[in-house]
Amino acid sequence: MAQLKHLLRIYGAIDLVVQDHPDRRGAVSRLLPVYRDPDVQWFRDFEELTAKRAPEYKRPPDEPLELLHQALDGLADDLVERQAKGEPERPRMRARRLYALAAAAQAFPELRDPDGKAYTADRAKRALRFEVPEEDEDKTRGLLGALRDLPRGDPDAQWQAKLDSGLVADPQMVGPRPCSGRLVMVGTSLSRR
Repeated sequence: MAQLKHLLRIYGAIDLVVQDHPDRRGAVSRLLPVYRDPDVQWFRDFEELTAKRAPEYKRPPDEPLELLHQALDGLADDLVERQAKGEPERPRMRARRLYALAAAAQAFPELRDPDGKAYTADRAKRALRFEVPEEDEDKTRGLLGALRDLPRGDPDAQWQAKLDSGLVADPQMVGPRPCSGRLVMVGTSLSRR
């Protein structure tokens, strides 16, 4: 459950940053098409509703980059804890984690230079280190770069190419990219896609 909280906060950081920097919306919308609509925003409303329903809920930072850092650190810490306990990784969680980091790389310029020593890139590399064979620093950096470039071309083909690149440990355990279903009007009825 902790991983889901951290993933939600990564997406929340993305939502907040596109509100502050509308110029980043186009890049984000290639992976998260809902952001093609300039009026889309949800995280602040979600946080408000959660705080009302759960008084013990601890609100995350309002600043997008700080929220991203907190989520990446939480994700990495959770992975370290799971590994120490010998808990198996859920394959679809790996896909969700990789996809969230790919989306974050579209929204945060700090993640666009995987060779950089920036704090944000270091946090992302730490969260990715279990995704690469043998915790290889070069492959971790390469994977962050590959995720940054994911939106170019057909997303499904690009996703498979990243899995087949040798940068991801046990790619068969990751599977297809997480779905991004939506309802669309087809004639006079709704169809799920």
